[in-house]
Amino acid sequence: MLLGVLFISTGCATSTAKSSRAPAGKVQQQQQGQQTATETPVSPVEIGDVKLDDLTYFTTPEDEHKTFIDAINASKENIFMEMFHLTDKAVVDALMAKPDVVKITLILDPKNASQSDGKTFADQLATHKNINVVKGSSKFTITHSKAMIIDYGTPSATAYVTSINLTNAVKRTRDYGVSTHDQEVINNLYTLFTADIVNANSTPQGAAPDKFDSKNIIVAPIPDSAKGKLLGLLKMTAEAMTGPNVEDFPGISGQPTNRDQRYVFSTVENLVDTDIIAAFEEVASKGVQVEIIVPQCDENPNRALNYPPLVAMLNKDVGPSGKKILGKMMPGVGTPQFPYMHGKMIVLSDGTAYIGSENFSFSSLMKSRETGIIFKNSEIAKKLIDTFNADWKIAASPAPCPGAQQPTPPVKKKSRFLFWKKNKPAPNPQPQN
Repeated sequence: MLLGVLFISTGCATSTAKSSRAPAGKVQQQQQGQQTATETPVSPVEIGDVKLDDLTYFTTPEDEHKTFIDAINASKENIFMEMFHLTDKAVVDALMAKPDVVKITLILDPKNASQSDGKTFADQLATHKNINVVKGSSKFTITHSKAMIIDYGTPSATAYVTSINLTNAVKRTRDYGVSTHDQEVINNLYTLFTADIVNANSTPQGAAPDKFDSKNIIVAPIPDSAKGKLLGLLKMTAEAMTGPNVEDFPGISGQPTNRDQRYVFSTVENLVDTDIIAAFEEVASKGVQVEIIVPQCDENPNRALNYPPLVAMLNKDVGPSGKKILGKMMPGVGTPQFPYMHGKMIVLSDGTAYIGSENFSFSSLMKSRETGIIFKNSEIAKKLIDTFNADWKIAASPAPCPGAQQPTPPVKKKSRFLFWKKNKPAPNPQPQN
């Protein structure tokens, strides 16, 4: 019997501390607030041939959750979804309206599915005869994936990989998604979903698999899959842009480009992983234009999370042949006119791109369940670039989040203890979106 699963994961991955680079073979510290973690250094992983022709692009707030709802309404056999936040009543109603013949499995973040609206809707969905609500494994800091399969095992099977949370904030949030009928991508996602069902139902709960062999799908917290391939996307593709045959480097149109036409655009909610930051800086040092948009006021306890690392990147000395990194912030807390920058993506001038739930943070890449996709598709890349350029026009120069607590300024060494004793900080909760 085919197992029916609806896999939805919404929300942003936990953004933890800035990581500090450690010598090879040694442990490096990751710290933000009161949390400390250890990480074995991750090396870039070659991404190989990631060409994917069968892709459809959608984005929020323009498309809202229409793509998800239309897919749910059209499903005839099964739905598999893994989601961080599932609190949009329209999506819940679409799921509840499915007849018993459609088998549905939802893998939800355990904390979000156990409190407030998340619990209300999870409990409602669990009353449906053919909806299986699974709370993700506690071995992950959060279950942060935002992906879905409909009608697995049929000719109409479709996979959806996104950065989209299924919440009412969709009308004021920038996010991205792609869908595909590619059978390899669908099988990869199905393998992951079924593994996470086993992870959640095992005693003790698990975090399998340790390895994930996929051409396009990247999975955290598997180091070689998510962080390794994101580093590989930046470092190795950038090397191709600036290698011996640089003048023949194909642009997004497939035609040779000149140096001024080579670029890397990116948006992300949490920009704090020092290895990812260093990879962007390496790209810039080779004369490739790097442009980044982050939110001004992060929807996490540390509202000013992105300001220090972004400013440091913009001030980075990229060398005599490099190009200064350019960065902006989407102002405020998110409106339909100035959407909150929640989307996680990277797009290069050769048409290669990443979209997914992975934030550029230690917790997201090394502790949370995340799902993303890396692909090469000029048509979709152009649409991503159009969205990026539209957001760049309305984004603002970097500035601290109004009212947010800024980092404590350095003090003279001789007075450090007395200063700390007088100004002892309260514990800094870790981001959980």
